[in-house]
Amino acid sequence: MLESNLNRLSPQLVERSLEVASPTQAANLDAPGMIELQQAADTLDLPRLVWLIQTQLLTHEVAAASPVPKRSSHAAPVSPRLSPAECDRYLDWLWLALEAGDFQIRWDVAKLIPSLGTEVVLPTLLSHLQAEETEPELRWFLVRILGNWADPAVMAALLSLLQTSPEEEIRGMAATALASLGKPVVQTLAPLLQDPAQRLLATQMLAQIRNRDTLPLLLTVVNDSDRQVRSIALEAVSSFQSKVVTATLAQALQDPSAAVRTIAARGLGFCRDLSPAQHLEPLVARLWDVDMAVCLQVTITLGRLGWVEAVKPLGQVLQSPVIPDRLGKEVVQSLVWINDATALAALFQALQSDRLSPTVTQTLLRGLSQVETQPLQEQVTQFLLGYLPQAAAPDQAIIVSVLGQLGNGRAIAPLQALLPTATDSLRWHLLAALKRLSATPPDLSSSLSALNESGSRN
Repeated sequence: MLESNLNRLSPQLVERSLEVASPTQAANLDAPGMIELQQAADTLDLPRLVWLIQTQLLTHEVAAASPVPKRSSHAAPVSPRLSPAECDRYLDWLWLALEAGDFQIRWDVAKLIPSLGTEVVLPTLLSHLQAEETEPELRWFLVRILGNWADPAVMAALLSLLQTSPEEEIRGMAATALASLGKPVVQTLAPLLQDPAQRLLATQMLAQIRNRDTLPLLLTVVNDSDRQVRSIALEAVSSFQSKVVTATLAQALQDPSAAVRTIAARGLGFCRDLSPAQHLEPLVARLWDVDMAVCLQVTITLGRLGWVEAVKPLGQVLQSPVIPDRLGKEVVQSLVWINDATALAALFQALQSDRLSPTVTQTLLRGLSQVETQPLQEQVTQFLLGYLPQAAAPDQAIIVSVLGQLGNGRAIAPLQALLPTATDSLRWHLLAALKRLSATPPDLSSSLSALNESGSRN
C-alpha cells in the first residue's frame, strides 16, 4: 500500500508529507490518537488516516459545533474545541489524503474537509483550485467541496472555471456546485445570460435552482433564438404560478419548435388561472398540430383541465378518419376524465359511427368503467346493454366485464339471458360479471353446470 501511494505523489507532495509527519510540527502530538495519526501519515496509510481523522473530528464535535451552513454566505466558526493550529494540522493531513488517495479516499475526504470551518478551509482550497499543476480529478473534487459555501470568492472561482476549463466533467461539476448554492448565486448568473456562448449553461443552472428569484431571469430567455434555451427556460418557468407565466406558456404554443410547443401545452395543464374563454381556442388549434407529440400533450392537458367546452373539439378529433391509434386512445381517456354527460355522449356517438379502429374501440369501452358518478354510470349501463348485441365478439367480452365493474343490478337479467347462446369464452365473462353483480346462487350454479357439461363434450 505504501509503495502504491508513493507512486501517486509528486516530489513536492512527498516533501510535504514528511513535513506533516514531523514531530516538531504536530500540535498536541502526545494527545490521545494523535500519535496514531502521525504514524498513518508517516506510512501513507491513507484509509486508516482518514478513518482516524473522522474519529478525532467526531470526538472534538467539530461536525456538530461548526457545520458549514449550506446556501449561506456566513462563515462557519472554527470549533472552540480545536485550536487554529490543530485545524490547520487536520487540514494538512486531509489534503495529503485528498491529493494522494484514490477515488474512494477522495470521496470520503470531501465529506470531512467542510467540518473544519470556512476560515481554515477556503483559502487553501481556492489556492489549489487555481493552481495549474492540480490534476483534473483532484480539481473535480475541489469544485465539489467548494459547493458547500455560498461565498462570493467561491462563486467567482466556480464561474471562472465554468467559463475557462477545457474539461467537460469539471465544467459540469462547477455548474452543479453553483446550482446547489441556490438563491445567492442567481444574480451571479445574470451576466452569463448576456453571453451567447454561456447562455445555455446559465439557463440550465437557473432551471436547476427552482427558486422564484430565478423567474425574471428565465423569462428573459424564453424567446431566445436557441431552441434548447427556450425549452429549458419554459420548462423551468412552468413550475411557477403567475399570470405572466400563463401568458408566456400560451404564447409558446405558437413556437416554431415542436418540443417547445409540447412543453407549453404540458405547462398549461398545471396553471390555476386558465379559463376556457381565453385559453381553449389556442389549445384546440394544437389538436391538429403537425407534430404528434404536441397533439398528444394538448389532448392530455384538455383532459386534465376538465373543461366541458373541450368535449366538442375532442369529439371531432376522435371521429376523424385519419386519427392515429395513439391519439385516439388519448382523446378517449381525456373525454373520460372530463366526466360529464356531454363527454359520454361524444364517446357513444364515436362508438356508433363505426369509424374507430378496434384498438381505440376497446380502449373506449374499458375507459367507460372509470366513470365515477352514479347518474353517469346509469347512462353507461343503459348504453352498453343496447350496444352489446351489435358489438364485435372481442368487444362483447369487454362490455360484459365493464357492466360487472359498474355494479348496476339492472344488467343482471340481460346478461343472464345471453348465457344459453353465448360462446364458452363469452360465458366465462358473463359468469364473472354476474358474480360481481351478486346474481342469485341458483342461477350461477345452473350456468356453471351447463358450462362444465359443454367443456366435457368438447
